[in-house]
Amino acid sequence: MILIRKLSTQQTAPLTIEESKSLLKKRCKITHIHQHTKPICNSKVGRAANNRKLVTQNHKSMPTIRTTYLGDLRTENTHLQSGTRLITDAPCDNRGRGESFSPTDLLATSLGNCIMTIMGIRAMDNGFDLTGTTIDITKIMAENPRRVAEVVVEFHFPKRNYTDEQKQIIESVTQTSPVPLSLHPDLKQTILLNW
Repeated sequence: MILIRKLSTQQTAPLTIEESKSLLKKRCKITHIHQHTKPICNSKVGRAANNRKLVTQNHKSMPTIRTTYLGDLRTENTHLQSGTRLITDAPCDNRGRGESFSPTDLLATSLGNCIMTIMGIRAMDNGFDLTGTTIDITKIMAENPRRVAEVVVEFHFPKRNYTDEQKQIIESVTQTSPVPLSLHPDLKQTILLNW
């Protein structure tokens, strides 16, 4: 078992507001950036949310997912391209029934699945196969505010004779996949590889 690492939390110099706007406009073809004018609430989380920007994009894109609130802390989510449906349910410790994935379960699942998908792409591109790999994902919650504090993603690869080069290709993916790079740097991401 190899502990790859907590993904980079290295701090870089923060961008100024103007630099952020310029970068967003270049990447997303943004036409407007609006500042919230009313406070959301007085809590610490609410004050942080007051600093978020609402972004309006110039291009017309189709939604990827349609979510319907079913009541009783449940949602039905439809992947619009395929029609596949997924139910979420609040966990038992947060007044839900715990009968399906919770939103935070999906966050943890997305982390592991994103890394696995990119690993699969790299394996295909380099002529080897990862079919049969299993992943154990552990989500660790924190309080005040309630949030995911850590996700442990443990990969169990099939017993094949992977070369050191192939293992290195797979290990490099853990640091470059989109979901891990999109999550807040305070979220501890522990990636374990079992060959």
